[in-house]
Amino acid sequence: MSVNMQGTDNNDKPGVGSSSEFLDIIRQAETYASVPRPILVRGERGTGKELLAHYIHAISNRS
Repeated sequence: MSVNMQGTDNNDKPGVGSSSEFLDIIRQAETYASVPRPILVRGERGTGKELLAHYIHAISNRS
């Protein structure tokens, strides 16, 4: 698995995967980004929680 962190545009999705499960998580993150409340991202070590949190922050009104 490779991580693509190129680009700083708010529309850049983290380039980690293209599976249906990954795309579903990205769609959920885009929905949660509009919520005006703190978001807790939980999961096992090495699953991309920090990458997902940065993505949510970048596309939200918080950035």
